[in-house]
Amino acid sequence: MMIAKERSITLIGDNPEAILISVLLAETGNPNNLIGTLGSDSGDQRSGRGTEEVARLLQIHARSGAVKKMSSTDELQPPDLSLCFLTEHADDASNGMRVERQVRQLAAMLRKGQTLVYSGLCSPSFTFNRLKPILEKHGGYGVGEEIGLCYVPLLWSGESLRGFRESPKLIAGLGPEHLQRVQEVMLSMFPSLTVTSTLETAEAGGLCAPIYREVVRALELELAQMCMSRGVEFSSVMKVSLKTTTGGFGGPSPASGNDLVASRIFLESLGKKNRPQLVRTARRINEEAPQQVLATVKDALAQCGRRMRRSRIAILGVEGLGLNRVNKFGDSEIIRALIRRGAIVSVYPGDTNLGLNNVVVSEELRLKVEPDLARAVQKAQCVIIALKPSYRESCILTPQKLAVEMDRPAVICDLSRVMEASNVERSGLFYTSIGRGNVNI
Repeated sequence: MMIAKERSITLIGDNPEAILISVLLAETGNPNNLIGTLGSDSGDQRSGRGTEEVARLLQIHARSGAVKKMSSTDELQPPDLSLCFLTEHADDASNGMRVERQVRQLAAMLRKGQTLVYSGLCSPSFTFNRLKPILEKHGGYGVGEEIGLCYVPLLWSGESLRGFRESPKLIAGLGPEHLQRVQEVMLSMFPSLTVTSTLETAEAGGLCAPIYREVVRALELELAQMCMSRGVEFSSVMKVSLKTTTGGFGGPSPASGNDLVASRIFLESLGKKNRPQLVRTARRINEEAPQQVLATVKDALAQCGRRMRRSRIAILGVEGLGLNRVNKFGDSEIIRALIRRGAIVSVYPGDTNLGLNNVVVSEELRLKVEPDLARAVQKAQCVIIALKPSYRESCILTPQKLAVEMDRPAVICDLSRVMEASNVERSGLFYTSIGRGNVNI
């Protein structure tokens, strides 16, 4: 049986990446230990179609014994650390120091021949200049010879296991034998793996994809504004452009917290004087996205002859609002602004967060969280669709179903562009979205 195999791999981290890698290892026949309370809260949860899948598989593998959950490194035995993954991101000074403390604690536990794999995003040279000296000082072994140190940048956005596995991964390490061993484990999980020449190359490479997404997101917002000013339907433009470009466009929306990890590291690494104009401008544009969404909602309500104050607004989904902590709605500037302006707000988070049921998140927010989509939109004058197109709900959501539950006149504000404007209008509702012009093409 799988659980009879030597349990020599340990995952340490309070972020979703630790859980994800633990599940992927168990799925490929590698039993492992999962430690998720090493000096932080565990509130960081990604939203996305993959989160429910990972949570379900974790329960299955924990029951079978393939994943052994622990609350502290004190429960580990020396063989358990033969290969240790540390997944926390060093995205600011505080978290960088936290990673260093964790490595200092692990250094005293590592034995000759064992390997530490750091997989959090960080600035180039962080692993070599800051983690390597800690291992040598507090462990007493030569890094690259007696013990190994490898770097594998991993950032999960909540996509499916299959989607995450199929994206190419990077790896670098000190000590050929240690690197080869980590490669074998990584190749059991990921079909595509590139070995880089230095740790710094892998660290910089890990920042590229999320920074690219942030820049593209800013470009989408700019193009949407241009289309709206010229009376062009942005959603139609996107459908045409996807056929003539290399892709990457998904529709304008606030930046998700996990992508901001990379850009924050990138900008802080260069310092204030050397910050690149493009990424800095993209950050500014993305920070203004919530105001663009609020303006769209305000205009949508105006079509119905309503003001935002005392209007019933239902929000379907949270990832489209840039949230990656679905149980902390107060993190959303859009939700806070709607409530501050007197709107009566209900939220249907989607499949990923049904455990909240009817909880009112906080007295200050005056927010209703509904586990049922129909109840969330009942008597609403405006529905904001922030579900990702891949979500099951966005596939079965129809204007007719919404029209039955909503008040009249009412409007759909489709941030995800999962509905056809003509279908919405035929059902007797108004339709709007970011970048929607006054004419159809």
